[in-house]
Amino acid sequence: MREMNYGLSGYLAPDGIFYECDYGKHGELAKKLIEKYQVNYTMDYNEMATKGEFLKFGTYPWTGKEGCNGCHVFKSLFHPLTNKQTIWIMENMNKLTDKQRFELKVSLEQEEMVRKKLAIERARNAEKIQVSYRAGTRLSAVGV
Repeated sequence: MREMNYGLSGYLAPDGIFYECDYGKHGELAKKLIEKYQVNYTMDYNEMATKGEFLKFGTYPWTGKEGCNGCHVFKSLFHPLTNKQTIWIMENMNKLTDKQRFELKVSLEQEEMVRKKLAIERARNAEKIQVSYRAGTRLSAVGV
């Protein structure tokens, strides 16, 4: 594996272990991780991150510290970081390109917005259920 100057390329598993891969080799690594972690659904190498619990890091091997259009971090908005992933990220933040850091920050902010929106919707739905239950109780109390 070629040593990169800046940026990370590979997957961060839910257990906080980072699996590095060369540029263009995410597909091969994804197959191994699906088997190793017994992922019970088939997906492509990007969906492991966008729909699953892994984070995918990618960069060109020739990029500088600032990063480039090939630098990315893919993360599902519906799977929060595990504690072990959070610890790994905090300990390895300096290895990311500036673009990867920015993309990770944006993903985490979007995830937080989704989480808040879902919480609001759950509260509204619970309120609707309570109102309809109270209305149903009153109607049955008056013999309707």
